[in-house]
Amino acid sequence: MAKANMDQTTWPLLITLLITLITMVPKSSSQPIYLNSVCPNTTLFANNSQYHTNLNTLFNSLTTNAIANPDGFYSTSVNATTNDAVFGLYLCRGDQNTTTCRNCVTAATSDLSNLDCPNSKVGTTWYDECMEECRNPRFRLMNTQNITGNMSHFMDAVTKMMDDVAARASNGGPEEVCDSVAPYSSLQTMYGLGQCTPD
Repeated sequence: MAKANMDQTTWPLLITLLITLITMVPKSSSQPIYLNSVCPNTTLFANNSQYHTNLNTLFNSLTTNAIANPDGFYSTSVNATTNDAVFGLYLCRGDQNTTTCRNCVTAATSDLSNLDCPNSKVGTTWYDECMEECRNPRFRLMNTQNITGNMSHFMDAVTKMMDDVAARASNGGPEEVCDSVAPYSSLQTMYGLGQCTPD
């Protein structure tokens, strides 16, 4: 590689691109990659309450389903007509194999119930390979890298790319995961990914 032709601003872009490409390679590791969790502390439950029992039943159902029938999506409820009702689901990325999906759901269930959202009635945890939630909070994962150049051009390109992804992901067709690639500059490319829950 000819170092002489690269300035100091090019190296960080190449390193970022390399890291991005590495994280996009299908993982053979059984360890899922944790991204984030959201658990508002405004709605808590008491240990050993009926809600706690229902939540444990829900988590057991999610994990059991991922092991017995890992088709990438499952939603269920426990005691749906009572005040202690619990609703939950998991969704694996459509390009993940069944073993990776199962491992991710198992990790997400453990983290959501024990580490990330103990005693919270509302929670979602995201991994690179899957997500799991109880109820339905909203959250955005943000890229923390700085964008240089024309921000209007960047926002137009991002909007166009994600509109395309959203339209294809929600059209009811056979695509489980919709992705898109959009050039931003001669050295930078943006990547987008979208997936809707089958329900």
